[in-house]
Amino acid sequence: MFNRVLQNTYKSFKNTVRALGSFVGSLAATQKAGIIAAVVLSVAAAVYFGGCKMAVEVIYNGHVLGYVASAEQAKAIESAVLADVKRKGTADVNFTFRQTVVRKNDIKKVDLMAKTAMSHTVIVDSNLQVAGLYLDGELVAVADNAEKMQTILDGLKQKYTVDGMIFDGFSKEVSIADLTLKQSDCPQFVATVDELLASCADLGVKTYRTEEYDQTVKYTTQYTYDSSKDKSYKKNTREGQNGLKHIVAKVYYLNGEQVSSETVSSKTLKEVVNAKVTVGSKNSTFSDIKERLDKLNAENDGSKVTFIFPLEIRSSGYISSYWGDNRGHKGMDFASPKGTDIYAVADGVVTISTYSDSYGYYIEIKHKDGSKTRYAHASKLLVKVGQTVKQGDHIAEVGTTGRSTGNHLHFEVLINGTRVNPAPYLAIK
Repeated sequence: MFNRVLQNTYKSFKNTVRALGSFVGSLAATQKAGIIAAVVLSVAAAVYFGGCKMAVEVIYNGHVLGYVASAEQAKAIESAVLADVKRKGTADVNFTFRQTVVRKNDIKKVDLMAKTAMSHTVIVDSNLQVAGLYLDGELVAVADNAEKMQTILDGLKQKYTVDGMIFDGFSKEVSIADLTLKQSDCPQFVATVDELLASCADLGVKTYRTEEYDQTVKYTTQYTYDSSKDKSYKKNTREGQNGLKHIVAKVYYLNGEQVSSETVSSKTLKEVVNAKVTVGSKNSTFSDIKERLDKLNAENDGSKVTFIFPLEIRSSGYISSYWGDNRGHKGMDFASPKGTDIYAVADGVVTISTYSDSYGYYIEIKHKDGSKTRYAHASKLLVKVGQTVKQGDHIAEVGTTGRSTGNHLHFEVLINGTRVNPAPYLAIK
């Protein structure tokens, strides 16, 4: 468009010269007109035939930069300067163009004028090439060069690749990429070595190594159930023995701490021997237990302490929990309705008759052989501390006080102050 304007202007100029010649010819009748015509024709001829040419004046930031032959060349200069500024930073760039007529010798080459413009450009905020550290795709730090960042990462690797450790990657995806920042931003973003180390504080170093060691293989216990024996019955029929095997493993670490392992090979050094235990599965009724105890007491000549069953027999009663019972239970529980009579299992003296948060209302009796028995979770206590009781005396009534989930008697036997399994003392076997 701009070229077309220049061409039209040039044609107009030529037409003007021709018209001026005709005009001067018409004035030649007079001497004065001839003189004027001669002057005008001389000037026109100088312009037209004296080596002048249509051109584009390039003005850069208010100063005339020079002349080029076409608008395309003027635009090319502007584009070159803008590209140079973009690469280097920020600057004021203001081009204006004006059509004119100049001598051919005044028209300059595009690359020369572009270089001249670039040399007069004042960069006010330079671009700097820096390196960015990314963890899992997120920019966490910027340094003035990638080598500095790589040195930090190499240092982390070296810290944990000792004693045969092999580097196996980082805990996050790590990448270093080139960035372009404005000089004014660099004091804010470019990190020191300490800052780079801080930015990697949560970056884990994964390593692994092959290790060999002997590993104990723990034995298991195999149970056999005997329906002729009560649930409190337990007998070891074979002792267990741990085995031993030699392991070659690939062991994985994170920051020097083991996180997993993968067995490469295994060799048995000693076979494991599993333990065997026979346990009872029979549920003895209160009547069964009482009958066995009555028989033992009948055979007792008084030289030793034997027990009777500690509860009034109720058809709904049953053993609700045995000694141990997979929860460290230190006694036996006999479920029975609230108010069921509780009896002293043998002669003795009441040493405790009180309430506690765990036992609720409970009684402790010391017997003549030094053994003691406890009766817990009662709803009512019928004896006092220091009181002498006889075997079979009614001492309390069943309840669910203290730490309890239902009406029952929690019964304990203490030998030398230590709680033991009450089952053998109650002929439960």
